[in-house]
Amino acid sequence: MYPPKSHYDYEVHAKVCQVRWKSKSTYEEIVEAMEKQFGILIDHSMIEKILKIYEIACSKRYKPEYVEKIKKNGGVLLTIDGMQPLKGNLGLYTIYDYFTRLTIDSKRLKSESLIKIKERLIIAKKRINEELGVKVIGIISDALPAQRKAIEEVFPEVPHCLCHFHFYKLVFKAPKELDSILMTQTRKFLRKLYFLNKTKIYANQGKTWESTFSFTKEILETLRLLSNWKIHPKDPLFVGLELFSRLNDMFLLLNACIKDMNKNAGKIEDERVIRGLHSKIKEFIEAKKDFPEELEIIRGE
Repeated sequence: MYPPKSHYDYEVHAKVCQVRWKSKSTYEEIVEAMEKQFGILIDHSMIEKILKIYEIACSKRYKPEYVEKIKKNGGVLLTIDGMQPLKGNLGLYTIYDYFTRLTIDSKRLKSESLIKIKERLIIAKKRINEELGVKVIGIISDALPAQRKAIEEVFPEVPHCLCHFHFYKLVFKAPKELDSILMTQTRKFLRKLYFLNKTKIYANQGKTWESTFSFTKEILETLRLLSNWKIHPKDPLFVGLELFSRLNDMFLLLNACIKDMNKNAGKIEDERVIRGLHSKIKEFIEAKKDFPEELEIIRGE
């Protein structure tokens, strides 16, 4: 078990407990040891939370209190979670009650096969029956096929659902693939635009070219930035849709500019560039319009 909303993983919690009880260290000594040995900064309050959880887990006197809470809830809402605290280490397979966070079984598994998962579920079921004396009212788990099969065999009559993270991961698999295609094709289109590459093409021929109208320069620079659009950690779910939306904004600007040109019926600088960009972007947007329409419906839901 570990304190909720903690930034430290299972290995850090285990090490704090080890330093405390094996070395008989004070809080100050734990802070110093964690920073000196592992470069980990941790304060006294977090150490206290970690050690309190450890004490609760090791003390039988807290058990009746947990059992009473579980009984009031009508039974155990079994939560099954496979975690890999540190890359390269064996995964930690944990089974606990969702409401009280009481750990029922926890084991490092070499593989998350059907047989291994089933073994842990059978042990958990036995403990719930014999030590808690309550029923399992529901199960929350990951989306691993072997895990779902094991749950079905060990708890055949118990309602089972996936956790939010894995549920949405499965539900959004197809839309995310569609969004990824839209993003890839939009960037590819932009990178192939003639006027975005004209300066380089002319340079290879020993000539020079650049736009003269400030509006055109800004449009070309913005399109160049969009052609290098990358996904960042805090980006919205549909990044391709966002990129396409920005491209559509540029098209609307070009469209407004062309309307002004047609209305005034006079030549302006870079007219050929503006009309060329407008034509190509319009063609691309119309060819891909089904993609954003479908993604917008999903995002709206």
